Amino acid sequence: MTLVAIVALLALVIAALSLARLSRLPRAPPPPPTLERTFENLGVGDVVLTPEGDWLVESRSEIAEAGVRAQVFALRSGRDKRWLLVPPEGTLALVTEPPATPHLERVANARSLQRGSVELLPGA
Repeated sequence: MTLVAIVALLALVIAALSLARLSRLPRAPPPPPTLERTFENLGVGDVVLTPEGDWLVESRSEIAEAGVRAQVFALRSGRDKRWLLVPPEGTLALVTEPPATPHLERVANARSLQRGSVELLPGA
């Protein structure tokens, strides 16, 4: 019986020493804060969620015509490819061909999207 008590006491001492050593290890720094994605900082590899599906940003560019500017994001989901036309304000457009104009009303095959229906997420 005494031998069992000694072994149990020895196991407790070893566990206490191990815990004391682990508690002295340096703590990992907290992860850096993730920037909230906006159309201004959306980049290659980020994710765009639309009512049409989830898309990965392949590239971004800007088009301008007669003083009107819009950002264009090339998006891919599997084999499907779309372009997201983003004017400075108002409705967005999801199109099947690269847009040649920043004017939404002149873009063929455009599906209008409200800004609130699109979610932007950081990529991996």
